[in-house]
Amino acid sequence: MKNAMIILIFTLLSACTNQTDVGQEGDILDIAQHWGWETASVYDGEVNVLGELPGKCLQKPLHAITFLHQNDRLMVVRWLDVDTERICMSELKQSLFRRFSLQAVDIVDDRIQPVQSFAIEILAFTDPSIFSNRIMIAAVGSKIYEFHVSQEQTDAVMELLLAIARID
Repeated sequence: MKNAMIILIFTLLSACTNQTDVGQEGDILDIAQHWGWETASVYDGEVNVLGELPGKCLQKPLHAITFLHQNDRLMVVRWLDVDTERICMSELKQSLFRRFSLQAVDIVDDRIQPVQSFAIEILAFTDPSIFSNRIMIAAVGSKIYEFHVSQEQTDAVMELLLAIARID
């Protein structure tokens, strides 16, 4: 757990040095386009953790997209707007903690407050009983995001979250 926090802090600090400004207006799709990422549909069989939110949290459309760079999959992202972000995030965390197997590793449950940005509440884990890739859940402003990434793409998710936090 201590190593995971050190990695997360290092990732956060290194991501802060990268230029990710896309202006005051925009969203996750604008940021990805600005960075030169392509999009594709999400595979129908892909795990959907946000779909497990209680009905009161699923009042608005659930969006899903795959981000590619040079035809390689970077990540799958799902997101939705919620009226009660803290309550929905808390309920999702409780649900996931109950589902974790003994194989769950590299669990990070933290809240990050970048300077002059929205706070980012994050839950990240790898649990082969749920999905083969790393899953990162993040609440930023009025949105909750779900990312499916390889361990190598964790930095890209953190950069994306920092960019979202600045403009959400």
